Amino acid sequence: MSVKPYKLDDVSLIRPILILLLVVMHSFTMYAGSWKMPEGIENIRAYFWIAKFTFSFMLEMFVLISGYLFAYQTLDKNKNKKLKNLAIGKVKRLILPSIIFSIIYYFLFVNNDQSIYLSIYNIVKGMGHLWFLPMLFWCFIGGWLFMRIKMNEKLKLFLLLILVIVSFIPLPLGIGAVLGYLFYFYLGILFWKHREMIQKKLSNEKVLGILVISFLIIFVVLTLVIEKLSTIEQEQANMFIKATIISLQKFCKFVYATMGCFVMYGTANYLLNIKKIQLPQWLIKANSICFGVYIFQQFVLKILYYETSLPNLLGSYWLPVVGGIITLFVSVLLSQLMLKFKFGRYLIG
Repeated sequence: MSVKPYKLDDVSLIRPILILLLVVMHSFTMYAGSWKMPEGIENIRAYFWIAKFTFSFMLEMFVLISGYLFAYQTLDKNKNKKLKNLAIGKVKRLILPSIIFSIIYYFLFVNNDQSIYLSIYNIVKGMGHLWFLPMLFWCFIGGWLFMRIKMNEKLKLFLLLILVIVSFIPLPLGIGAVLGYLFYFYLGILFWKHREMIQKKLSNEKVLGILVISFLIIFVVLTLVIEKLSTIEQEQANMFIKATIISLQKFCKFVYATMGCFVMYGTANYLLNIKKIQLPQWLIKANSICFGVYIFQQFVLKILYYETSLPNLLGSYWLPVVGGIITLFVSVLLSQLMLKFKFGRYLIG
């Protein structure tokens, strides 16, 4: 098998797919209970599964790909040598856009009865979907530190798994999320360091087929388990039992999310290295607007669902479909428009 590690075609294929999954997930997420139902919209069970499936490994894979690219830049391009330079670069890339768009999000969607201290806290932490950006910033810092710890890789992974377990405990300032996602960031680093071996194994049709089927079965079973645990948790008054149930739910999510990451990476490299598909130029160019689409998509959806008459016009079945299509189209246009300006390129370029 011929592997082209420097071309990063796998990233060019995976990242736009993840952005598409993100838009679909947010379009259907109200059917999974994450957003409130717009007035007049009824629950549809099939849409619950669409929301859960598109969310199953999507964020974890985003973080893994970030670690993958970080390792490429650090190990192959000899960048990110100094922690100070890395931190300054990621503040500009992640923290600044998070704060600016969180301020906009706050004034558009948040009840202004909040105290000034709580408002500042939420803005710094990241409003709505923007929480992901500060979390990813700390993953870069943690990944840099872990790469420089002189320790066996298996021992590092074991330590990171311990941190995943710790992340099940509710912690302030989004620390729990960082501890949980840092595992995937470092997994991305290992994927890059051992990419030829991993690609070869995961690109095997039988291995990949077994992995896909196993993932689907485990995803369905554990999603049903999580749903059942959620019902029990709501009925419980005992705080210890509630905390235990929530931890079990997070563990189930961790299991199928990790499997999903292997499936996604294996499928992408199977298509590229075994089937020898050539990525179209529009897909490669789409990578340049992925960050912008991520930023804008939730703004557009929230306005469509809660500030317009679209739910009443479309009804329960068509709302997430049409809403998702409109959101993707508008987010792409806004991203392309913003990239035409220097300030826009600075924020999302």
